[in-house]
Amino acid sequence: MKIYSLIVLLLLTACSFENKQCEYTHDLHLSDKLLTYKTGSEVHPVCKRVYCFEVNGTEVLSYLDRSHHLLFFNANNGNMIHEVNYEKYGPNAVSNIGGMYIENFDSIYVLTADERCVILTDSYGLVKERVDLSNFKNGKFPVYLFPIIHQINNPVVRIGNELDFATRCPDCIKENEIAGLSMSLRFNRETKKCGLTTLNFPEVENGLNYVENNVFSREYDGKKWVYSFLFSNHLFVYTKDGNYERISCKSRYAKEELDLPNDNVVNPIVEGLKPRYLSLIYDQWRNVFYRLYLHETKVSNKMSDDELFSLIDNPERFSVVILDENLKIIGETVMPENMYHPEMFFVNKDGLNFALHIDHPEFNPDYLKFASFKLHPIK
Repeated sequence: MKIYSLIVLLLLTACSFENKQCEYTHDLHLSDKLLTYKTGSEVHPVCKRVYCFEVNGTEVLSYLDRSHHLLFFNANNGNMIHEVNYEKYGPNAVSNIGGMYIENFDSIYVLTADERCVILTDSYGLVKERVDLSNFKNGKFPVYLFPIIHQINNPVVRIGNELDFATRCPDCIKENEIAGLSMSLRFNRETKKCGLTTLNFPEVENGLNYVENNVFSREYDGKKWVYSFLFSNHLFVYTKDGNYERISCKSRYAKEELDLPNDNVVNPIVEGLKPRYLSLIYDQWRNVFYRLYLHETKVSNKMSDDELFSLIDNPERFSVVILDENLKIIGETVMPENMYHPEMFFVNKDGLNFALHIDHPEFNPDYLKFASFKLHPIK
């Protein structure tokens, strides 16, 4: 009886601890509405390059495919509004587009993976201006901007007449060289001058020297900058003067210390499937943040490299950690396996919208389709 009583006490203690850890007040509910945008068979529907903005009161969804086609849709009714075909050669060449900031149809700032510059184009794909960053330094290294839209969310942020671009670690960086490097660059659209900010890389749990642990997602809510690193259970909140505060923000499904990728293994592709945090997303309509967490992926020794790369490109399972404006966790919603894509999303007044996974029964390669999730209080 003593042993039985001890077991019951331990179980009750464990449950009580679990409940204390999970005093959630909100979760995400799937809406009945499926957002659908017809692209046609010539457009690849899973490029992860979507951007939502507003023009004259109309909400517009843009989509950039792998062939330099930029499509604009009315976000509410799904009708295509406009299409831009960027040239790959000549004076208006824009090669290897990775990301963009769209102020309006005639002011499209394009980031590329090949050129160290920001390119301003109009709605016909004509180049209006090239902001050259080739001679600009981040410490002793060249400046590199994050070019990818939404794969890891690092939006270009407009503050007054300035645009703030996230900067990444250079590929050639070595140990002890990250300290002092800035994480963003400001561009003044009137003076055409650039300058690095004082938001420098912090020291994260697994060490400042490990480059892969210094890949981040960031957001700005109008008051503070919040940085989320892929292998850190913390968030880093920066003030304008460059000081930061470390805040615990652990998914209930994450280890106390996440395993870092290791290149010295039999198959390094598998390391790209390790659990990690993905994008940090700010929802201005509900004044909350979402932090996406990639769960463990099931793999076997029999899988080919193509199968493993497919799992990297189409993650199986993830959850959404929900935080209030003070970055307190108020919920976490686990998404069903192989149903939605955590690297292709947008937020609008209706909710948080994820593209359908290629294994979703409603997936259609001739359409962009998004499932809409609404924030709900737990009753």
